[in-house]
Amino acid sequence: MMDESRGSLEASSAKQRTSGPILTLTPPASINRRTVCPLQMKFKGTGAICDSDANIFCADLGVDGLLDKLNHVFGTNYSLDKIPNLEALLDEMVNDESNYDFGYAYGRVRRGWFCDVDYLHERLNGHAEADSGRRQRAIDDDLIIDPRVPPRRVWDLYSNRVLPFHVLLGADVPRNLWAISHSWVPDSQLQRVWTRINSCMWPVPIPLSVYLSQIRIELLNLGAEYVWLDALCLRQEIPPTTMLNYPYRDTVDSQWLRRREKTRREEWRLDVPTIGYVYRCRPSQVVVTYFNGLGRPFRLSANSKSAWGIANTNHWINRVWTMQEATPNWLLGGLTLQPFDDNEPGLWDTITLFHQRMSDLLAVLPQGYTPPDLFALVTFLRLRHSRRENDYISGLGYLLQCPVIPIYDETISAETAWKRLVRELDPKFLTDLLFLFPVPGADRRARWRPSWKQLLRHPLTPRSTPPVSYLQQDLVQYDPASDVFSNVAYVVDRCVFHPTETAGSLEVEVLIGPRDGEQAKSWSFTIIVNCTSPSLETDTEYTIVATADLKYWLYGNTVNETSGSLTFQKLGIFDVDDAEDMDRLWHLNPGYADMRVIYA
Repeated sequence: MMDESRGSLEASSAKQRTSGPILTLTPPASINRRTVCPLQMKFKGTGAICDSDANIFCADLGVDGLLDKLNHVFGTNYSLDKIPNLEALLDEMVNDESNYDFGYAYGRVRRGWFCDVDYLHERLNGHAEADSGRRQRAIDDDLIIDPRVPPRRVWDLYSNRVLPFHVLLGADVPRNLWAISHSWVPDSQLQRVWTRINSCMWPVPIPLSVYLSQIRIELLNLGAEYVWLDALCLRQEIPPTTMLNYPYRDTVDSQWLRRREKTRREEWRLDVPTIGYVYRCRPSQVVVTYFNGLGRPFRLSANSKSAWGIANTNHWINRVWTMQEATPNWLLGGLTLQPFDDNEPGLWDTITLFHQRMSDLLAVLPQGYTPPDLFALVTFLRLRHSRRENDYISGLGYLLQCPVIPIYDETISAETAWKRLVRELDPKFLTDLLFLFPVPGADRRARWRPSWKQLLRHPLTPRSTPPVSYLQQDLVQYDPASDVFSNVAYVVDRCVFHPTETAGSLEVEVLIGPRDGEQAKSWSFTIIVNCTSPSLETDTEYTIVATADLKYWLYGNTVNETSGSLTFQKLGIFDVDDAEDMDRLWHLNPGYADMRVIYA
């Protein structure tokens, strides 16, 4: 196992600047004539090799030829005589079984070429072992216990190859690894391209009339060196129809596609729920954002039916996954000389709305040590769209900063995925779901909290979470051994609600004294409460349960009661605003303090 020292992490974050020749990259002339994005037209600098060099197979170069070519690009004069340990690394890369091309070989050695190249082979092997071990340990059964795991692959823009993360020779996301955020276009506007960039592991889904060479040039011009782009770095599905264009289709058997799909599902268990980390690993993380589709020019339009309109459901601002990709440090991808038509009616209102929605989104996202707002995040999720319902839940789990999150399993229902996430939520969020969601859950086995459909679609879902001062004992805890949710609360039984002349206000009649015989009916008092739950019936006895110094309450039924605990089924919520009423409750003490309540 490698010792991941602070020094090695800092070294891996430093941008590699070679003293090799200055190279110029341009897309094919037919592409360049059509682009309207100036930064996609040409890049000039050292280190970024052209495709014709990247595509040369190392086996054709041999050890000496490979070393000569690496020396040329890096501007070094290494020799096997002076660095004998280098031969084992080069031998491995020219091996026919490895099937490396020069682009992959160049990308593999770039991080360590100028630092302890004698030990580069050993370091690469050690980091590969450490990275593999961390990913295996990150999953425990159906839970991810290490949500801060770095991405599995990165796109090295200099070598123009997708490489395993371990070649960066660090344990965490380095500062020179940027993230790319983009909206996905409809299938009718999508092409799937087999490319040597990702070793033809899957066809890369990109918008029509967009080319990876343009995107690479633009990102290099913006100052990027390594990037994470989902289309290239997150294993994608392989539609059977794309196999007609697979360059090695004559070499695969009938089970090849099935094996690739099995690998994708296995990788997605970990990789999809942890996507957010590469975007939110640090406050200063750089994210390049394509609002209108990967590689497409940035434009705004007031026309809601336009592909550039922010009312379009495929626009970046309307997608679920892009919530966790939003950051104050975004760079605009697809920048054009004229991103909108100044004369278009309603355009300036659209620009104002765009900026307002971006500001509102950034304000609700967790920043630094500020805890997330569960209901505010759900409010923003409700405005967005996704291809899969489970994507909402995976995204929410990451944004809530859960220390443990469920794996991604596209075979289960959204309600099952939500149930798994609830078990891992912070006790504060569990308590919010219990005391602030106004109606009982649709799941008859979990009436205490909303179903996923209720949380996302119910009209009474709170738009944000009010500031609630919970006591430690108020917080709902989950016990995995017994699979129950409970807290310690204040409980009053045999309470009756009566209507008042004020809409939304009710009187609660609370009995004082012994709970048996006629004496229990001899003394009662009333308090005024606010209630928005539609299911409450007046002149009916309920059990009520309090939290937060008797301000927030539940009403419902006692299902079972034993010494020191009861099982409670929630029917609705109410709150007490009047400080005098809360004081009377404290002094008259009509209920049971420190009662363990199990929520059904």
